[in-house]
Amino acid sequence: MRCRYCQNLSIEHLVDLAKEEFEAERFPSRAFYQHHVSVTALEESAEQGCDLCRLIVKGLDTEMMTIWDEETFSYKRSEFTTVLGHARSCTDAYDIRVSINTQHVDTHSSLADVLMLDILYVKLGMASSHDETSASPRIGSDYSDSLVDLFPVVLFLLTSPRGKYALLDIEEVDE
Repeated sequence: MRCRYCQNLSIEHLVDLAKEEFEAERFPSRAFYQHHVSVTALEESAEQGCDLCRLIVKGLDTEMMTIWDEETFSYKRSEFTTVLGHARSCTDAYDIRVSINTQHVDTHSSLADVLMLDILYVKLGMASSHDETSASPRIGSDYSDSLVDLFPVVLFLLTSPRGKYALLDIEEVDE
C-alpha cells in the first residue's frame, strides 16, 4: 500500500525537477518533491501501511543528528539523537522533501555531467504552506534557512536487477 504522496512520487518527476535545479551532492533549494507536511504525518502514513513512508521513517531514525560542539566550535554527529528523534521534538516544524541525485560525479557537477541518477535524497525542510488536500507532484518552496541545513540528507541507493533499468531523457538541460 502507498499513501497519496508516495503514489505520486515518480523517478520521471524527480528527473524533471533535477532538470530545473541540480548540483551533484547537494539538495536543491527549490526543485524538490514536497512529500508529507510533517514528521507526524509521515509516521502516521507508515503506521497505516505505506511501505515507502516506512522506509523513510527507518532511514530518518538511523541517521544521526548533527549538533554544535561548543568545545571545537564545529558541527559533529550526535551519539544519542537521530534525525527522526530530533524532528519529533520540534512540534511539526519540518516537512519531508525528496530529490534525486548521483554518486558518480564530482561535487558541484551539473546534470550534463551525469550518466546515472542513483541516489534518492530525503531531507527535512522548514514547513511552509502545504495543501494537505493536494497530492500532485510539485516544486517545493525555497528553504534557505541555515537551521534546516543542520539536518543531514538521508540517502537511499536506487538499484535495479541486472539488465532491467530505465532510460530517461535528460538531454534537455540548459547550462
